[in-house]
Amino acid sequence: MSGTLSYSLAVVVSLASGTLLLLKSRKGDVPRRAALAAFISALWAAVLAGQSYVGSESGWVSMLFEGLRYTALLAVLRALAPSAVPLWLRRLSLTVCLAPVAYAIAGWIGQYYGFYFLPLGGVLVTAGLLLAFVGLVNTEQVVRLTPGTLSIELRTCLAGMGGLFAYDLFLYSQAQLLGELDGVAWALRGLLAAVMLVPFTWGIWKMPASEVRVFVSRHVVFYSSAFVAVGLYLSLMAVGGYYVREHGGSWGNALQIVFLCGAAAILVSLLLSESPMRRLRVFISTHFYRNKYDYRITWLRFIDTLSSSEDEDVRRTVVRAVAQVFASPGGILFVHDEQARQFIPVAAWPNQLDAVSGLAPVSSSSEMVAFIRERHWIIDLNEYRRSRDVYRNISLPQLFEANPTLTIVSMRTPPLSPDAASVSVPPLGIASTPLVMRLSTASSSCVSSALTGGMCDGRLVTSVTCAADSRSRVASAMRCSISTRSIG
Repeated sequence: MSGTLSYSLAVVVSLASGTLLLLKSRKGDVPRRAALAAFISALWAAVLAGQSYVGSESGWVSMLFEGLRYTALLAVLRALAPSAVPLWLRRLSLTVCLAPVAYAIAGWIGQYYGFYFLPLGGVLVTAGLLLAFVGLVNTEQVVRLTPGTLSIELRTCLAGMGGLFAYDLFLYSQAQLLGELDGVAWALRGLLAAVMLVPFTWGIWKMPASEVRVFVSRHVVFYSSAFVAVGLYLSLMAVGGYYVREHGGSWGNALQIVFLCGAAAILVSLLLSESPMRRLRVFISTHFYRNKYDYRITWLRFIDTLSSSEDEDVRRTVVRAVAQVFASPGGILFVHDEQARQFIPVAAWPNQLDAVSGLAPVSSSSEMVAFIRERHWIIDLNEYRRSRDVYRNISLPQLFEANPTLTIVSMRTPPLSPDAASVSVPPLGIASTPLVMRLSTASSSCVSSALTGGMCDGRLVTSVTCAADSRSRVASAMRCSISTRSIG
């Protein structure tokens, strides 16, 4: 088989493989890398097919695409490899793959301008031998270090890649011994590349969706986005100022100064305002992250707030800790009194209870409480004011209807157990107004003592736990429970 036909077949198969894997690219990082490797392989095969057609020997372009092809295949192996692969091996493998690329570029520049001339033939064979060896070593690392039993998809994929590397090792080892590349073996290389792409593509296609292993902190995304937005704003204002100066006539310079001062004042006001920054955080969390919150940072801050001694009233500290999770500037805590069959307001933050106008106990038999118990919903007061029919036109206590600063009503019902207190609060999204919370427990004094880790009617607190509370309309809610055990 001629080299032109062999490598042309490799071009067709590589393009088909890349197109199929591109359709799978949304399923994870591995299909995206595999699709890129397939398209680079198509370019590599097209270059070799063209050289075989015109009868020219391998040149700098061939070495360049050899390095790029192996770099792309190495990227696929790195996505498949477990984290136990040594870091030094990863760095050494990447260096070996990129070295032919840099050498080919340097050699082509020297030859084109006549500044210098670098050797090619022997270097190409040596580079190919090292690339094939590095590919096989990385394949072996994936096979050996992957925990558990290798799936059939992963084995098939690695068999395809290993076949490519093994043939290249044979080809370049033979060339190293004979002093030149064997023409027949070189021509068959394209056919083998086309054949080995079939199990490679099938294995990647059948693999379950994988997660991207690189995690970018929310803080990095937030501040980077903020800086980019500020830069775009300043650029637009600079263009606007230039336009005002050029078309403002004799007042051009003065109008430019006024325009830029106004733009600066608007920018400062936006940066100092909480609402735009909060909206940006919510936008980033909604569109770029699967989880709504960075649970490590949120949990550490929650524990730190609960353990602080800034406020003597522990119940106010609880309100502050939960409100911080949802970026809410405040909240009110109600405790259920079973004897009086009422929810009694016991704490507020940051204001005191007497500073909240219209605050009064809520009857356990009210329509609002009955609705929440039946549907297990939160009540979005802004939505309630717009569309009461969503909430079956129930009537709310005067406090919630008259106070426009309140947005969310949430209640934990039924209690976890007679010896447990719980707080169930839904996510607020853009929480520019205070949060209204309800705490269901038998005794408010027990809650206060439990949160400080002390005694409570002959009981001792053993743990404080938080977990996601998955319900309709309360998706990803945080449920925190304070469990106690008897010591009597």
